[in-house]
Amino acid sequence: MKKGYTIFELVVVMALFSIVILLLWSVLLSSMTMFDRSKENSDLYFQVRYATDYIRNEIRNATEVELLDSVPGVFIAGNEYLYIEDNILQHHTDSGTKEVTKAILEEDTPMFILVLVDSTKSNNVTYTIRGTIDNSKGDRFYDVSTTIHLNNIRNNSTDTGQVIVYKKP
Repeated sequence: MKKGYTIFELVVVMALFSIVILLLWSVLLSSMTMFDRSKENSDLYFQVRYATDYIRNEIRNATEVELLDSVPGVFIAGNEYLYIEDNILQHHTDSGTKEVTKAILEEDTPMFILVLVDSTKSNNVTYTIRGTIDNSKGDRFYDVSTTIHLNNIRNNSTDTGQVIVYKKP
């Protein structure tokens, strides 16, 4: 009797080995897809949260706040502007405009609601920032609604708009 393997035994072992490799490969691809998706979600959540925090920190102590329906053609010196353009939160000051977030924010819905009431009650700005990722794996949305108490403003009005115009003390 000769020692060794028959061709049938080699073919069976190679087939089993191929099945194991294919299973491991599918698990690897699935894991990579889930990792990419969770990374995109994390980035989406971060950008939306960062935008809401940035707006809150900018306007909380403003001395004047006004809302505009659209970005003005000419910016007035001394005023600061917050708005979304090309799906990016923009902050315009006298020294120029800077991009605050990545391009994942939605800009097609009325975003800011200013509610300024009499001096005995709170004056608030309420806004919703919504981010979206559109890709072949499916669209994902995330939004955050925030209300900010304005510390230094006392007057009567209610307004909505796409652009916050404000002055800092």
